[in-house]
Amino acid sequence: MLKIEGLRAGYKGTEALHGISLEIRQGTIVAAVGANGAGKSTLINALSRLVDVNAGAITFDGQNIVRMSAPEVVELGIVQVPEGRQLFSALTVTENLRLGFHRLRQRRASALFRERLDYVYELFPKLKERADQRAITLSGGEQSMVAIGRALMADPKLLLLDEPSLGLAPIVVERMFNVLQVLRRSGLTILLVEQHADEALALSDYGYVLSVGNIAAEGTGESLRNHESIQQAYLG
Repeated sequence: MLKIEGLRAGYKGTEALHGISLEIRQGTIVAAVGANGAGKSTLINALSRLVDVNAGAITFDGQNIVRMSAPEVVELGIVQVPEGRQLFSALTVTENLRLGFHRLRQRRASALFRERLDYVYELFPKLKERADQRAITLSGGEQSMVAIGRALMADPKLLLLDEPSLGLAPIVVERMFNVLQVLRRSGLTILLVEQHADEALALSDYGYVLSVGNIAAEGTGESLRNHESIQQAYLG
């Protein structure tokens, strides 16, 4: 589904990824793990076309998306859940979810919106209970549900998750990762960027360990979790 070759990317002339290559197969969860400053968020932002790409190719469903804009890659089906959730705090749950819906000009837009909304509420029943509450009144876990739900409203082919467990209690993280398993079983492809490497790799089919802008190791999630030297050197 997605292939990256020799990607160099960064911010305002500062390179954060130094020629990395990786692949994400359809219907899998792939984890990108590593310490702060490893380049994980830069990777996701490069795929979302939010940072400068200096060299290399990003091929998604046969198209090189390096020169595309952020809205164009969303239309292709690449949708990001940003670090920190970035909700509109004064808007209600339903209003935040509506912002993720990108089919307002199509026929049956109203019916499609309701279908997507019902799907999100089925995954996150708590959000249906909170539908008319402003986002600022929600708990951290509920806000994370809204952020993921907003992305799912766009009916993505590839879901990019940037540190979804940030600031959440372990039990909430466990519930969220259970939902990601449900999404994978439905056929959705997911790139999961996480600082909590052990939990992310336990969930993932395949993983990449990033270190200062390079790929230090790769393998199945299980093999990386059980590789003692990789754990000690890169994952703490």
